[in-house]
Amino acid sequence: PELVRLVPGNHDRYIDAPWADTLDAWSAYLEPRTENAWPRVWEHEDLCVIGLDCAVPSRPFMATGTLGAPQLEGLRVALRTARERRQFRLVMLHHSPLPWGHRWRKRLTDAHALLAIIDAEGAELIVHGHGHQEAQAAVPARDSECHVFSVPSASYAVDGRAGWNLIRVDAQDAQWSIEIEARRWSSGTMHTAWTRCLTTSRA
Repeated sequence: PELVRLVPGNHDRYIDAPWADTLDAWSAYLEPRTENAWPRVWEHEDLCVIGLDCAVPSRPFMATGTLGAPQLEGLRVALRTARERRQFRLVMLHHSPLPWGHRWRKRLTDAHALLAIIDAEGAELIVHGHGHQEAQAAVPARDSECHVFSVPSASYAVDGRAGWNLIRVDAQDAQWSIEIEARRWSSGTMHTAWTRCLTTSRA
């Protein structure tokens, strides 16, 4: 469990229920094991992983997510601190950070505020889920750009579904080298569908 980290999604919080009845089941992967410690910051050498909780109860037939002002301010502080330490900043959240990333009823309601913080403070990589299909984008970030990736779910009914990405990061003096290897299920086997190499500024 100490090597696995996750963030909650809308299916983890359909209704406003006690922590003990919901996310406590995942607490081994949510260090620290407290309900309101978001964003969560996990550090390993040059890597800083920042986990966000955008899972909120929504109306029937809706699946929106919201971060809220306190968590966004916590993200701002975490990104700035990691930049000062020259760490690679990986942000994880369930909903796409892009205002156009999902249909209206599934969107992140404060995506514009999130991207404004990324633009001001910088981040190297954002990974998300929710859409059940592969997506790639890049958004403005301080001194460079921030890459955004998601992977297809097992329920995505096309060849190449049920995927995950293997991400390798190499620290260099002035930049980060990022390799994304897309592992996808197709024709009864898991294989490498594509590999993409990226660089971003290491301010």
